[in-house]
Amino acid sequence: AECCPNLMDFDVSWVEINDISLMRMADCCSSIKSLNISGCSNITDDSIIRIAECCHSIQILNTAGCRNITDTGVFKLAEFCHNIESLHISRCVNVTDASITKIAQVLEYAILSFNL
Repeated sequence: AECCPNLMDFDVSWVEINDISLMRMADCCSSIKSLNISGCSNITDDSIIRIAECCHSIQILNTAGCRNITDTGVFKLAEFCHNIESLHISRCVNVTDASITKIAQVLEYAILSFNL
């Protein structure tokens, strides 16, 4: 990630990546537009919060099947990532209706695709 500060698209779906690696990517690749971490069961809110804080330009985020992501992470995305056009949170079993409400309130005009 340090060698790719202009990285725009990062797909590590179904890879056993961990929070440390994903947080490093967020720190080093803040201009990322599309991130697919679907099926990455080791990812937690720690990574999602770092992505929200560092990657404000993100437009597409696929977290489908990330069982350790909760409302806390989704709330941070809504707070910091106002460019999100597509958010996939299907099979994120710890994300509740509160996240859907928050996304709808904060990103009502930005979001174009929302998969539950």
